[in-house]
Parts: sequence; C-alpha cells; structure tokens
Amino acid sequence: MQVAHISVDFRDGMTSADVEAAISDLEIDIKDSYPEATRIFIEVQSFSGHQASVNRQPKT
Repeated sequence: MQVAHISVDFRDGMTSADVEAAISDLEIDIKDSYPEATRIFIEVQSFSGHQASVNRQPKT
C-alpha cells in the first residue's frame, strides 16, 4: 500500500464547494499519475491559518 500525505493551503474566501471540488480533482490527478497510491490524506487549511501557525511564537 502506498500512502500520500499532502498539506494544501487554500486562498481565503473560497467556498467549501470550491475546496471540495479542488480536493476531488487533486485526488483524481494523483491516482491517474500514481495508481499505486491507495490511500491519500489531504490536510486543508486557509492560507492565513497556515501563516498564523508558522508565525506563532512558542510559549515561554
């Protein structure tokens, strides 16, 4: 079994339908290009959410 883990940052303001469609298209493209990929896990967040987590200062 081949597994792919992907993190995707979507543009803020996208509708959930747009995100769902993009994820479906991505899964199809991956499976077409890599048929051995049997499990695909996609982590989704907004770009601003990603930036906030990257810029977060550790607690002291």
